Amino acid sequence: MSDIRKKTLAEKVSTSDVLTFYNNLVGHSLALEKSIQSTISNKETSTIMTSLITLSEIKDQNGILRAKIAKIIKHKKISPLEKKQIQDIQEKLKFYREKFELFSHQNIQNQYKQILNTNNNLKIQSTISKILNSNETINSDQTAKSWFLLMTKKIDQMATLENKIKNSLITSANINANNAKSSLIQYALIILIVLAIS
Repeated sequence: MSDIRKKTLAEKVSTSDVLTFYNNLVGHSLALEKSIQSTISNKETSTIMTSLITLSEIKDQNGILRAKIAKIIKHKKISPLEKKQIQDIQEKLKFYREKFELFSHQNIQNQYKQILNTNNNLKIQSTISKILNSNETINSDQTAKSWFLLMTKKIDQMATLENKIKNSLITSANINANNAKSSLIQYALIILIVLAIS
């Protein structure tokens, strides 16, 4: 993955190639996460998994936004279609943020809000706002490379949070496995006692 980032920063790969690469990567990852979630019966573990999947969807949309806006900044123009696509991504992000807050523990929500309140993210939001409020010609104080780096930093911060959620998921799964073993041992002892009594 770092190879595609290096090529993107060096502007040796097209925006569509970057989008295709990340869409395939994230699509496979989300499909795997969702298939795993369908096998989880414990409510707490399932909730943590939903939080993880939702954060992955947020990262995916931010990756798409990173590529689309980098292209716009590079060409210094935006079409009505591109404007609509960015607005659609913003709407999806709003939906996923609300879902994430609904399914995440308070400490995870707080860490996510810290990412949203960083100077880095404030610069991102300012750039998006300027682009959406401009006519066809874009006069951004960002270069495509600086925009890409800003978004990459945000996505990397979300990846760190994602790893914390994964650790919570593993802990929850281990607790459930231990509880299941204890229940099985108790059940086996009850059967032995019943058999001994009869």
